[in-house]
Amino acid sequence: MRRAGRLVRRASVALVVGALLLEAALQLTALVAPYVVRAGSPSDTRGDAITILVVGDSHAAGAGVPADQNLAGHLERLLAARHPGRAFRFVNVGRAGLNSAYVANRLESNALTHRPRLIIVWVGVNDLWNALETESWGAIGEGLGLRRILLHSKLYRLATVLWHTHDLDDTAEARRWSRTEKHDDEIERGLAFDFERMARTAFALRTPILFVNYPVPYRLVNAAIDATGDRVGVPVLSTATDLLRARADGHSQQALLNFAAGPHPTGLLYRYVAESAVPQVEMALRQGGLDLARIPPP
Repeated sequence: MRRAGRLVRRASVALVVGALLLEAALQLTALVAPYVVRAGSPSDTRGDAITILVVGDSHAAGAGVPADQNLAGHLERLLAARHPGRAFRFVNVGRAGLNSAYVANRLESNALTHRPRLIIVWVGVNDLWNALETESWGAIGEGLGLRRILLHSKLYRLATVLWHTHDLDDTAEARRWSRTEKHDDEIERGLAFDFERMARTAFALRTPILFVNYPVPYRLVNAAIDATGDRVGVPVLSTATDLLRARADGHSQQALLNFAAGPHPTGLLYRYVAESAVPQVEMALRQGGLDLARIPPP
């Protein structure tokens, strides 16, 4: 019995030590990663493509429109036309149904994989129904505080992602985790928490980041995105003004919004959004150290 007890204690100690060593390795990797990413990023003097990462939900993905008619497609053409000799590469990992927690949990991995010079985030409306991986719903009080503390652990974050995505369909799992009763203050806290995490991730990787809000009046979601962007110093692309501008130009609502799967921009409205976004995209790239005025040699 005593021998069995000693074996259990030794195994427990080994597991704890192993977990601590793995956590230390992950934390060290996170500290070194920004310098590795920057060193391996496309050089501004070689003429390589300037990579811009787009993350988010179906609005980011461009639901219902061809790939060249979504926000990324329009921005790529506009930037190339304004900066001859420059090559722009947009990586769009937006997917329908995603919420802010899901995107925030994977932003670091996506950034390290694609090494962008700018990150554009368009997500949030699905938080109204999708509680997948969220750190606010169903965890009010001490549980929420504990989980937010644990999020500082790279090992915990890795385990969370693996747990929720192992052999599961994301959309079905999101619906399984959805709540029938949701409170506005819970949703706002969750949105603010996730957008702050995305901002901190980008800041740690020394990569500029832009938030995008929604053209239809999702007041709670847009207010949370706008307020968080203002608080953490991240510019927000206001697509509601683009919808108004397009309507003022004589375009009907049917020409600007596709209601087949909820109100999503058409290719025409995406073009308006991209046109107003270009100056902020250029400013963010310059703030990230790119000289867009200089044409690199071939």
